[in-house]
Amino acid sequence: MMLKKEKQAILTRTEYLQNPCRTSAIPFWKCFDYELPAGVEVIHEEEIGKIDIDKSRQAVRYFRLFHRLDWMPSCIQSKAELLIAPRQTADFAAMINAAYADLQVSEAQLLQLQKQASFDPKGWLLAKDKQTGLPLACGIAALDRETQEISLEWIQVLPQARWQGIGRDLVIQLLLNLKDQARFATVSGKLDGAHSPEKFYRKCGFTGNDVWYIVRK
Repeated sequence: MMLKKEKQAILTRTEYLQNPCRTSAIPFWKCFDYELPAGVEVIHEEEIGKIDIDKSRQAVRYFRLFHRLDWMPSCIQSKAELLIAPRQTADFAAMINAAYADLQVSEAQLLQLQKQASFDPKGWLLAKDKQTGLPLACGIAALDRETQEISLEWIQVLPQARWQGIGRDLVIQLLLNLKDQARFATVSGKLDGAHSPEKFYRKCGFTGNDVWYIVRK
């Protein structure tokens, strides 16, 4: 993983597309607008053994998975209705914040995300209870038209709605909504995170074995 200026000089679209999840820890469209904070390194698992990491530094592992969009499991008839709702950013922010104890996302940040070239309204889904109309889950996917890549950015299911197939339906519908404009999809998350997110995405058809380490002082 390189800083912004190095990415511009080294990483090309062709190189990225040869092996997206091994080449970069983040989607190609993010590479040129993202700079690593001071004291942070991003290292692929294949390289981690070659680097002497001080024991005082903390390392967190992230998986990065790939979907060819050639097969997807059928949606489950859950109790949720999936709606394209890019204007309901307040609901998206509320559900994302409810899912994390140590992370907060503002509505302004989500509106800023919609200003990116990768924004597509069909990539913003809310899952609402068919009977009550209350939000149960949300999903945000970006579409990089240059690389024809779908990247899943936020998939959140409220605690009371988990293990009912809602999250899987949400992911599948996002991929279906954007697949006519894409060649593949990627997703990443904490490898050792709660609720086994890697296993969840594999059940949605994602594959791969790439692991990236975020190393901090």
